[in-house]
Amino acid sequence: MVTSLTVQDGGASGAVLNLVSLAVVGVLAERAWGARRFALIGLVAGVGAQFWGAVVQPVGAGNSVVVFGLAAASAVVAVVRGPVLARVAGALALVGGLALLVLGDLHGGAALLGALVGVALLVRDRRAAGRAGLGSRA
Repeated sequence: MVTSLTVQDGGASGAVLNLVSLAVVGVLAERAWGARRFALIGLVAGVGAQFWGAVVQPVGAGNSVVVFGLAAASAVVAVVRGPVLARVAGALALVGGLALLVLGDLHGGAALLGALVGVALLVRDRRAAGRAGLGSRA
């Protein structure tokens, strides 16, 4: 399940697109979540989506599921903490991920997992802030 994240199908163009996407989304996601959480979200979305992919798309490989998971987790941050335009863009991204899931696309599973991990981390942050007497950060 992990090794399919380290190779790319789709030839050289697929590899370049996935790696450039990972670089762009990865920088934004790491800024939003920090290095440890970035790694956690990427791992959960990447490996978890491989299980979903075994059902809906058993042939294929690449890190695009990691990109979709990181993008969805970042969209959650935008919806909860961003200015109006970021909230709208984040919500549209999450709706797009849901559409992919409903259509049985591998990337929809990754988006769902990334969003769920993002929500769980934000809830954890809010609870920790409440216990520390810091109130809501949203």
